[in-house]
Amino acid sequence: MPHRILVATVVGGVVPASVVASIAAAGILWGGSTPTSFALDGLPEATVQNYHFIESRPELAQHIPCYCGCSGLGHGSLLDCFVRPEGGYEPHASGCGICGMEADDAERMLVDGQDVHAIRTAIDAKYSAYGKPTDTPGGT
Repeated sequence: MPHRILVATVVGGVVPASVVASIAAAGILWGGSTPTSFALDGLPEATVQNYHFIESRPELAQHIPCYCGCSGLGHGSLLDCFVRPEGGYEPHASGCGICGMEADDAERMLVDGQDVHAIRTAIDAKYSAYGKPTDTPGGT
């Protein structure tokens, strides 16, 4: 449907305003696809902490594989579960327990003074039973 017809229909009162808002939010009205922003508002404090940790340590997270099965989403590391390559937060980790547990473990091990290699080795050992990992290059 051409934009003018859709807008005319909306102005004419045929389409409820809530439907128009949903369409616009999805980016469909102006030819977009899915929303590109994801806010952490309303998420549990522990989940927000995981997002902030991963966002602040991309040099670590890019070398940690994720074992939740997200490689089918195009993820290449734990970093991709939390932060989009083009910027902004990735919604996936907000509802994934494995991503959250891996982030918790990585943060704890980093605070304990472990390096990227030791953290990755521990993550591999602990989470490999959960499934196939992302194809993540190792750190040095």
